[in-house]
Amino acid sequence: AVVSTQSTGSLWRVLNGNTAIREEESILAELRSNRVRIVSGVSFFKAPSSTSKTKLENNKTVKGTKLDFVKKASVLLNLDETQCLEIFQMYLAVEYKDTPASFNNALQNVLSRQNL
Repeated sequence: AVVSTQSTGSLWRVLNGNTAIREEESILAELRSNRVRIVSGVSFFKAPSSTSKTKLENNKTVKGTKLDFVKKASVLLNLDETQCLEIFQMYLAVEYKDTPASFNNALQNVLSRQNL
């Protein structure tokens, strides 16, 4: 199936609150028109598994605070460790706009919190 970039972008802006659309009916219409895509996306995710955790721990490119963060996020989100890593890497590639040094500081701060 071909996915329209325009509708995907529009849906993403509605989901993350970065849109000029504020009327509840307009937001509901956007969500309804993308219902199949949303359900399919949510159904894609898996629960954590020992196989995935081992695979993550054996990944030589993920270590230190990044490994700790992904493992903790996986538990917190009840999400497969490999999928959690993929989301984390996608966030860094697409959404994160600051410097690597500030990212490392922010990550350290998050990891030091008791709640995570």
